Order: sequence, then C-alpha cells, then structure tokens
Amino acid sequence: MQFIFNNSTPSILPFLLQATQFIRQEVTLEGVQRELLLNHCKFIITEFCTNSIKHSGQPESIFNIYIDGDNLVIEKKDNGAPFSIRWKEHKLSFPLPEHIDTITLMEDDINRLRMQKLTGNSVHFYTEQNTGNNPAAQFINEHFGLIIISLSSTRFTYTWDEVTRNNIFTATIHLQA
Repeated sequence: MQFIFNNSTPSILPFLLQATQFIRQEVTLEGVQRELLLNHCKFIITEFCTNSIKHSGQPESIFNIYIDGDNLVIEKKDNGAPFSIRWKEHKLSFPLPEHIDTITLMEDDINRLRMQKLTGNSVHFYTEQNTGNNPAAQFINEHFGLIIISLSSTRFTYTWDEVTRNNIFTATIHLQA
C-alpha cells in the first residue's frame, strides 16, 4: 500500500500510527514475534521520516509498505538530492566512485556500520558486532539512524534512480512464523 508522508515533525506520529495499523492488519504473526516486528517497523518508519525531514528538501515522501512472500517491505522514496555519505574525510555521493566497494561508515562500542556497493547507484547497509578493538571508534554521529534501520531489518538498501531522480530506501524484514 502506498502512503504519503508530509515531511514535517508534527506529521511523524499520525503517519506512524497509520502505517503500523496497516502492518497490524497485514501480518499474521502472533504474540511476542508480532510485537517485536511492530517495534522494528516503528524504528524503521521513524528513521525514514526523520531522514525525509532533515535531508530531502521536498514537501513529501512516498512510502510503499507491502508483503513480498515471507518478507515485509518498507520502502521510502523522495526526489531530493542524492544521498551523500560522510566517510573519513570524504563526502561520497551517487553514483559512487569506482574504487569504493565495502567501507566502514562508523563504529560505536557495540556495532560497526558497513556499506557495500552493489552498483554505482545502489548500496547495502549492514552491521557487524564491534569487537571493541578500535580505540578510535566514533560514537553517535549522523549515520546512527542507518545503524538503527540496519539492526531493525533483515536487509537495508539505498538506490539512487538517476532517471526519476528518486532516493529509494528499502528495509526488508523476514517474517518468521
């Protein structure tokens, strides 16, 4: 189902309630698994909304929420500027340079946020457990929301569509029965 989010802070809670009500109706999980799924969805949707408000520069964003086989998909699209990534002393934008493959975007004392290039215009974000061997680990920074989404989903990708000029963030959650 498609939802329109008006990119404003007062719109977050009503939008979150509308989206999670739809998910409640669509998902057949019960008990603790259902509540855990709904919490993950709330984290993802809230971060996507916050991202839209902070970065898109547009009045609204489009969310598509649907079941695809054994997965719940939450996709956010906006037609703002391409997503940019701060990495070390560089600011990367899309399409990504050829030499970029898999990089560490940030670390805290628990997680390491990694980004793997799929194509020049598409990446996969994921986390690894931080072994604590990095004394220079950065704490909360601008990429912290990406960690939240990565930890709350089974797969989290970003695609810059040069034709439509859309940013497409997709969080997929595997529905375990």
